[in-house]
Amino acid sequence: MTYPCRLYHADVTPLGDAGVFRALYGLVPGERQIRTDRYRFDADKRLSLGAGALLVFALDDAGIPPADRRIARTPQGKPYLPDRPDVHISLSHSGTKVLCAVADRHVGCDAERVDGRHLRVAKRFFTPEENELLAAADTPEARYVLFTRLWVLKESFLKVTGDGLSRPMNSFSFSLPCPGQTRVRLRQTVDDAEYGCYEYGLPDNYRCACVLRGDGGSDPPTLTEVDLAGMICRGCAPTP
Repeated sequence: MTYPCRLYHADVTPLGDAGVFRALYGLVPGERQIRTDRYRFDADKRLSLGAGALLVFALDDAGIPPADRRIARTPQGKPYLPDRPDVHISLSHSGTKVLCAVADRHVGCDAERVDGRHLRVAKRFFTPEENELLAAADTPEARYVLFTRLWVLKESFLKVTGDGLSRPMNSFSFSLPCPGQTRVRLRQTVDDAEYGCYEYGLPDNYRCACVLRGDGGSDPPTLTEVDLAGMICRGCAPTP
């Protein structure tokens, strides 16, 4: 791979068309088909299939041959490619958005829609420093955005470590950029590794983040929007 990390995002709304859904279903591996079939509700099926289709595109874009794309999962649910230990992946989905990261080092990514309904969990899952940041927001809307920015960063960190919910979310803290700054910093963690932390805005009031282990934060990952319906015409290479 020639770039430390690439991020891809897509909207799964087109999968509401039965023809588009069936066509993309035929392009994803059997493992993803089985995962998609397990869901009861159509919205969840679209997210699962969309995430799998986006991963197909991302691995194709990274030049990973189909023979090396077998997916396995750790006991904590983190996906990986057992035949390509030099390639690391992460997936996320929320609402109508799916997100995928492919990197040459451990990576975690997460996407969420800005929504104040979950703000109450901040006192339980955020550190005192992070809760002070939320309390200082000028408006409720600004507080919702800050909460979502912190949430996707913390979820991304749990994914990059592979610990999942076995590591308390309030055991590490993020410091968001001040005006004129661009770096997101991980204030404290339980190991001595260096982490590159990045955040982005997505269409329709979504936020996403990406955290890379062993990354100094000097080269932000690219972020590409993908048209999932385009995969039908081009096999496994939709137009960005």
